[in-house]
Amino acid sequence: MNPVWPWGGHRRFAYDLTRWMRPARIAELGVHWGTSFFTFAQAIKDGRMKETELIGVDTFEGEEHAGQYGAEVLETVQRIVRGSFPRQRITLHKMYFAEALGKVDDESVDLLHIDGLHTFEAVKDDFESWLPKLAPEGVVLFHDVAPDTGYGSTDYWNTIVKEYPGFAFEHSWGLGVLFPKGDSRLAQLQQHGLDDKLIAYPALAKAERAGIELRDIGEMARQRMETIKKQGTQNEELRERLAQLREATVPSDVHEKMSTRAEAAERLAMERYEAIKSQTSMIQHRDGQIEAARRLAEDRLESLNQARARAVQAEREIARLEPKYASAAASRDELRGRLEDLRERIKAQDERLVEQREARKDAQQRNDDLRKSYDTQREHNAELREKLATQHATIEHLRSAATGAEAAQRVIEQHLADMAEHVAALAGSHARDRANSAKSLEKLAQAVEQARRAGEGAAATLARRLTRLDTDTELLGMRAEHVEEIVARHRDQLKQAGGRAAKEEDWLTGESTN
Repeated sequence: MNPVWPWGGHRRFAYDLTRWMRPARIAELGVHWGTSFFTFAQAIKDGRMKETELIGVDTFEGEEHAGQYGAEVLETVQRIVRGSFPRQRITLHKMYFAEALGKVDDESVDLLHIDGLHTFEAVKDDFESWLPKLAPEGVVLFHDVAPDTGYGSTDYWNTIVKEYPGFAFEHSWGLGVLFPKGDSRLAQLQQHGLDDKLIAYPALAKAERAGIELRDIGEMARQRMETIKKQGTQNEELRERLAQLREATVPSDVHEKMSTRAEAAERLAMERYEAIKSQTSMIQHRDGQIEAARRLAEDRLESLNQARARAVQAEREIARLEPKYASAAASRDELRGRLEDLRERIKAQDERLVEQREARKDAQQRNDDLRKSYDTQREHNAELREKLATQHATIEHLRSAATGAEAAQRVIEQHLADMAEHVAALAGSHARDRANSAKSLEKLAQAVEQARRAGEGAAATLARRLTRLDTDTELLGMRAEHVEEIVARHRDQLKQAGGRAAKEEDWLTGESTN
């Protein structure tokens, strides 16, 4: 319902964080229309978290940053809760944040989202007053902390993040993630590739935003083309009506000039229509390429995370074996060397993934240039419509003059002579405008061709890099299987050695052997 809302770019991260944390209680300070609130609710619903409670606190009257609004906001939020989340434990408190403190137990909130008034003092008061309600190892989210917001919330975030561990995203007005009561979850996120996620989530949010904007532009172009079609039909009707009037009142030479001018205007309008149609098709094709690249990047990131998890598991297994079996030191060193080689390969894959992201950014920039060219063409089209409107006004004036032709023939003839001179001047002006438009269209065609060639080159480069990444991923899987086989062989050797020692504990199960 709010695809480009200021908080919209953080939906994917908040959804994944909730599914990963599985918090017992979530509290949100500042619900408004519920963009973030329903993200948490959807994660609870999809994750089947039957015991998780979601609390929303808001006056639902607005403030100086969000603006003032009426009861329709709360009614909409309540209607969505009833219709989409009837089985979830959701509670809405229509009150100030401080008034809701008594309704929440201390150290019971696992995930706290602060998104109220954005002044330094207000955010500071919200955090300090609700900090006792935060559970051990709880997480606090701060919205509007990007450097360019101009809000006091950014200044407060820059202050508080020096006192407690945390990190922040800068897209969609910024989202700070703070760990004020323990950083164990932060350490887990780092083990799961937090640095990669700090790049991936903004890139995915920007790709989704670009897709929405491209769809909006396509819809706008479609509406414009429908309007042009309607205008063409109206022009045809008008020409038929004027033809009947001119046969009786307008000299043949003037009639021919005006007919020629009307036909030229119609041809130019049709050329504009075809250009807009072609450019809309190119935008839709570019949108498809961006979406395919985004999905491919997600798949590659998932494969990379799985490979990293297997490497971490192998390292933990070696660390567990090390204190019990000193005789396996040589093999352990060999395994560590191989694991280090795996890490180097993973690092190389990370670098290639960064290169792919840069290539996708370049493609997005070229797409932005194409949209700018489209806007320029749309402005030219608006100028053409204004000129057509001027022509229609002139024709209406001629028809009014023709109505009194029988009463004042001499006046009409003089008026028609003046109009002939005016039409001649307009024809010269139109010819110049037509020549300028032809030059602009030629330049636009050249720019589109260059963008197409650059896009094809970037796509080919991306395909080659993805092929190399697939090959490296297969080699990494083979290396991991080889490491598992080595660990299995050492496990069998150690088990055989343990069978010769009386009452020695088995290194894998912990049971005594005879």
